Amino acid sequence: MEKEYGPDFIQPSFLEVTAMDLAARTGKLEVLTWLNSHNGVYSCTTKAMDLAAEYGHLEIVQWLHTQRQDGCSTDAMDKAAGNGHLEVVKWLHENRREGSTTKAMDLAARNGHIDVVRWLYHNRCEGCSSDAFNISVEDSLDVLLFLVEKFPSKFDLSTMYRAARHAVRNGDVRTLQSLPSYKLLGLLGRPLYFSHVLAMACDDGHVHVVEWLLRLAQDIGYETVLPPCDTVKITYRAVEMDIPNVLKISIMVRHVSMIRWLWMHECKMDWSAYLRLAAIQNEYAVLRWLLDHSPQLPFCVAWYIFWEADHAEVVWWFSEELIVAIMCKCLSLNWSARKSVRWVLENISFDEVGSQREIRAAILQYDMFRVG
Repeated sequence: MEKEYGPDFIQPSFLEVTAMDLAARTGKLEVLTWLNSHNGVYSCTTKAMDLAAEYGHLEIVQWLHTQRQDGCSTDAMDKAAGNGHLEVVKWLHENRREGSTTKAMDLAARNGHIDVVRWLYHNRCEGCSSDAFNISVEDSLDVLLFLVEKFPSKFDLSTMYRAARHAVRNGDVRTLQSLPSYKLLGLLGRPLYFSHVLAMACDDGHVHVVEWLLRLAQDIGYETVLPPCDTVKITYRAVEMDIPNVLKISIMVRHVSMIRWLWMHECKMDWSAYLRLAAIQNEYAVLRWLLDHSPQLPFCVAWYIFWEADHAEVVWWFSEELIVAIMCKCLSLNWSARKSVRWVLENISFDEVGSQREIRAAILQYDMFRVG
């Protein structure tokens, strides 16, 4: 066995100081022990413990601590923290004196290790740098909120906007309320930022976020926010910003709650245009709401929904008078109308005697059902 793994088999010039470093990195204790037994031939550097800590090999770190005198650098705790190896971080803290730098919390935050971030905050004094805030808001919101609370001075406008945008997109008012109020007011006190955030809330149909933002707008001092039209206007210190087509977008993306909210706040409704839009977009929930709340459905719009947009099934929601008018017009058209007409006549019952007579007369006049 000695011949197979002896110095003649592995050339010292090839490995030199890196052999034990690499063995420590991969957690190969038996290889590390064998290399160490050949004193003067194989050695290691501080990288051995640094790499073992970075990759979470606590047993290797402990072995190097007791068997070698090379020690480690601050990279050991920094990178162990960055990879979420909390037990390694704790052991280094209690048994080594090299310590760590702000990179420890920066890296732990960037990789979403909230338990490591909390431990470092309560047990170490290095803190973090502004780099800690350059994290994915989507994946590490809990980390971001913790850092915001503990290190508010390092929280810049760009990070605030990313956090606010993420909260708005997800309809998360609680996160908005958790952000430092003075910085949030500083951000949303700029009409451009406020209009972007409000537009996102409107587009995503988060009514509760829209209402929260509008209440905040009053505190900031915005003069006009929601006039009765499809364009939300924002005026602040002679600066005016518009958010166009709020209602139209809500219809296209099926946000019935947003449409209802705008309607309740007396937003001007172009019922005919919006009904046509909902029909062509196949937005049945929106179409039903609009039909239920429109003051009067014109025949031309009902015909468009039924015939042009090919939604025969929605005639359930029309008045009997409109259904009769549509049927009579269909019967007067060419044979391509038969399928839709048959479906309606087989599935819709007419309660009014006058309606029944009118439909019967139309059928007899055009003699449609005798064909085939």
